[in-house]
Amino acid sequence: MSAIRARICLECTADLDHCHGTLIEHRDALAECTDPECVSLAGERHPLVVSCAEIDGCACESESRIEFLTAS
Repeated sequence: MSAIRARICLECTADLDHCHGTLIEHRDALAECTDPECVSLAGERHPLVVSCAEIDGCACESESRIEFLTAS
């Protein structure tokens, strides 16, 4: 038996609609997925959902800083 085990996705096995990517939610209510083959950005299809604020280098972060600096 091989030391490498195949990972089995229970959702794939059950033929459930899902995505293996991470859904990234942006400040402007837009979203994107890390899986290039993702067919729907619905949150319930993604077991991993993060805010773009948790990701370094998102354009939303620099936009919020600019808004804050120009607000006063």
